[in-house]
Amino acid sequence: MPRPDAWAGYYFATHALLGLPIVTVAQFLTCSMVGYAFGRLHYFGRDSHFGLFLASLSVQATMTLIPSFVISHSLSADPPSSVHRRLKTD
Repeated sequence: MPRPDAWAGYYFATHALLGLPIVTVAQFLTCSMVGYAFGRLHYFGRDSHFGLFLASLSVQATMTLIPSFVISHSLSADPPSSVHRRLKTD
């Protein structure tokens, strides 16, 4: 029987093998539909929606990393054991 902290590796492997392909396909379908809507359909507010989309792309992912961690920590989400060991200050 593996040690309890070794199960974290199985969790991440399962996530990588099952979760990531699902997210990739969903992202592809969503982006395809949005690209079609921006390219072919003409509706009220299309230019402002596109401008808002471009503005959201200009925010780098690293700028949202710390606020995301603070939110997940305030919701009492348990970090992986390796991160938890590095954050311990006892």
